[in-house]
Amino acid sequence: MIWDGTLLATDRNVLKRRFKNYLIPKTNVMRIMPVIILSPCILFMACSNNNSSSTDNTSSNTQAQMDSTRTNGNTSTTMNSGKEQMSNVMKSDSDFLATAYGIGKFEIQIADMAKKKTTNKDVVSFANMMIKDHTAMNGQVQQMAQQKNVQLPMALPSDLQKKSDKLDKLTGKDFMKEYADVNVDGHKDAISRFEKVANSDCSTEVKNLAANALPNLRKHREHAEMLQKQESVAAMPK
Repeated sequence: MIWDGTLLATDRNVLKRRFKNYLIPKTNVMRIMPVIILSPCILFMACSNNNSSSTDNTSSNTQAQMDSTRTNGNTSTTMNSGKEQMSNVMKSDSDFLATAYGIGKFEIQIADMAKKKTTNKDVVSFANMMIKDHTAMNGQVQQMAQQKNVQLPMALPSDLQKKSDKLDKLTGKDFMKEYADVNVDGHKDAISRFEKVANSDCSTEVKNLAANALPNLRKHREHAEMLQKQESVAAMPK
């Protein structure tokens, strides 16, 4: 027997009863449809929010890295500037200590020369003061140089050595006049140098050393000027 595709009423009722639990009522379908339609939209919005959050996080991380780099760069610049400043101070300290030591050594050397070349009591008295004060001053310079690991020169600067050589060739009144002139000019120059250092960017210790030496240097200049006047009067024709 061949089935022609038609169902008897009894068969339809049987099928209807069997599949009743699997059929969705029309009213329920209408309720579910909006959810089915909106679900992809909600899913899309959720993904968009996640992507936006991820982008914001990436942007925040990038900005943080840029800020960190900028901060590190500023810190590095500050450190380099500090090192450069410290290096400049060390060089200024070293230059002054070497200069001060050379001046003191020169004054001691020509003062010894004066004591050997003349018996003039004023010149000898002045020379003794030079030896005493500049020996003490050079002792302080040496102590400071040791603390700061500064190597002091053993030889006189070339300009001071030339003056010493010139004095060594003179005798009598010529020597005393030149000795007075050299001390006046030398102490004026020394005072100028020490005043600049006392108000400079050198270390506090070196600035104090220069400032403390100034009273003696000014006293030396005054005595040298008195000697200079005496020798000028003595050299005038009678």
